[in-house]
Amino acid sequence: MRPDRPPVPLTRRAVLGGFAALTAAVPLAGCSTGPDTGPSASPTPDPDEVARRTAAAAESQLATLAASTVTAFPALAPRVTPAQRAHEAHAEELLAGLPSASASPSTGSSAASSGAAAPPPAGPVVPASPAAALATLATAQTAAATAATARLGTVSGDLARLLASVAASDAAFAALLRTTGAAA
Repeated sequence: MRPDRPPVPLTRRAVLGGFAALTAAVPLAGCSTGPDTGPSASPTPDPDEVARRTAAAAESQLATLAASTVTAFPALAPRVTPAQRAHEAHAEELLAGLPSASASPSTGSSAASSGAAAPPPAGPVVPASPAAALATLATAQTAAATAATARLGTVSGDLARLLASVAASDAAFAALLRTTGAAA
């Protein structure tokens, strides 16, 4: 401060203006135009992509359980096959929204390159009676519907609508299987 000038009084307007400039500058302080080379350089997964993959895997598992149920009890095919087809279509639709390069995981390429054949995945265990098999399938469908519903608040609007539709379908098939399961 120069001795020949009197001190400038601090006004409320000057304090607020300085505070506004400081708060505007703080968020920009972390920004950079260059590439991030630190340990946090790995991208965080997109919540929609994670939800799509998770829901598609659940639908694929339901389709596999339905197919195994029909294999074990062919008489249940008229009741179970529509659910199986719906789950396959749901899984396809969920994966269709992913980037084409990563839409389906490549599990066969690592086994082929190592020369060792991977054992086929074990199918789901189907209970010994048709009624128990339908109950197991209905319970799995209810669990999938509940899980899909739980993800609705964490995804974009379009995906939330798709997940809600899938959850409603799963819940409807679960209710249908429970009502027809008593007749099995």
